Amino acid sequence: MKKRIISLVLLGSMLASLAACGGEEDKSNNNDNTQGSSEAYDATGIEKTDYDLPFKILAPEWGMYERYFFADDPGTDVMKKALYERELAVEEHLGIDMSYVIKGTIENIPTEMQQMVMTGDDTYQLVLTHCIRGLSQMVVEDLLYDFNDFEYVDMTKEWWNEAGNAALEVGGHRYLTVSDYMLADPNAILVNLDILDEYNLEDPYQLVRDGNWTIDKMMEMMSAVTTDNGDGKWDHNDVYGLTTADDWFTNSFIFSSGVNLVSRNTDGEFVFAFDSERAYTMVEKLDQLLMGSDTYVYPIQLGKSGEEHMADDTYVDLSKGRSLFNIASVQQLYLYRDVDINFGILPYPKLDETQDGYTTNDWSGLMCVPKTVGNADMVGKAIELLAYFSEDVRYSYYEIMLGEKLTRDPESKEMLDIIFDGIVFDPGVAYFGLNDSMRKFFYLGENVIFPGKGSKRFASHIATSKPAVEATIEEFNLEIAE
Repeated sequence: MKKRIISLVLLGSMLASLAACGGEEDKSNNNDNTQGSSEAYDATGIEKTDYDLPFKILAPEWGMYERYFFADDPGTDVMKKALYERELAVEEHLGIDMSYVIKGTIENIPTEMQQMVMTGDDTYQLVLTHCIRGLSQMVVEDLLYDFNDFEYVDMTKEWWNEAGNAALEVGGHRYLTVSDYMLADPNAILVNLDILDEYNLEDPYQLVRDGNWTIDKMMEMMSAVTTDNGDGKWDHNDVYGLTTADDWFTNSFIFSSGVNLVSRNTDGEFVFAFDSERAYTMVEKLDQLLMGSDTYVYPIQLGKSGEEHMADDTYVDLSKGRSLFNIASVQQLYLYRDVDINFGILPYPKLDETQDGYTTNDWSGLMCVPKTVGNADMVGKAIELLAYFSEDVRYSYYEIMLGEKLTRDPESKEMLDIIFDGIVFDPGVAYFGLNDSMRKFFYLGENVIFPGKGSKRFASHIATSKPAVEATIEEFNLEIAE
């Protein structure tokens, strides 16, 4: 069978850049290559067969899919080799021909799904989505196949994320899922270790280990380093305790603070949960953290690449050397591989020390299958095997690429383990995150903090927007019930 990737962009250049960097998380320290043998899976009930059928995956030109999911040859890079061998193992076990189409934006996926269902099209057997865009639409429009109906998909196995899948479940159905096939993409706090040493500040790694890495502690350290460059103007040329872009990075503080957008009632239906005392406390703390004089917030320019942002001096990321702390996406750590700055990686701080561990959300995508699936047995087996054969991919991403190639010290690898082990899923993000009313809460930075008077603005949003959010959630619950 011919291994290939079909792409409407310059995927070849993406794969070339993959050889210089790497991709995702793995919680297993076992790199036993015997798992790569398809015969090892026979005992689970999926015997070798020869379907002689295509298995095509659709993904948007977005996030992790552009760099860390596909390979059409083994190359010389450890990540690329693991990706290639995973797909080859599934092909050989089932006698299928896997291929990939990477095209369009995150907005195009729901449209593609609508067209497939309307025409009864079975072009794509697996579709990879955004973390939010169009998910509730595809569910309520009944475009997706229920993973519970796959005979050969067993979500009790360790290669499925049971907590994530339970969170995403709606009305007893699992239309959007997470397995080891899906690599996570959380945000993290980068720390300039040179500035840390210059000011003889506390060891943040030990603060994390002791459970004392909180927003208050972070602000205390920030205040020690903020310095004007002497021109009397506070702008991007000065040194700050924290620098961050103004987009989704601030959203992750919700989940690191132990706050939820939604919860479930006794009937398993979603209910708005953000109107809580802890949420108000979080907003007050973020007001101090993000609007204080020790923080510089710069605009993210959507559509620009990470390389283009780094070339812009007003985009004060870690590479500029003018911040003690900087917020970044873990999947973009490859940008800092050749940066001449000694840096470390930290989880988002807790809201307070009473929290049990460090938590964050995943900004990577999800899996779904069009309702028009033709051969459900073949598709279910392929999806199960893709998850099962992902151990070496995850090891290559989390342990080798992130843990060894893209970090500067062993402590950062330890912190990455804490970050990935603490990933949580809030269905309020997946199903309501971009809803106009919920967005006023979920996008805390642009809607609550940055406009000023965060606490008052939050209270105002609760008064004016909470009814609209609750109506949206209730409508979703009713549509699911139908």
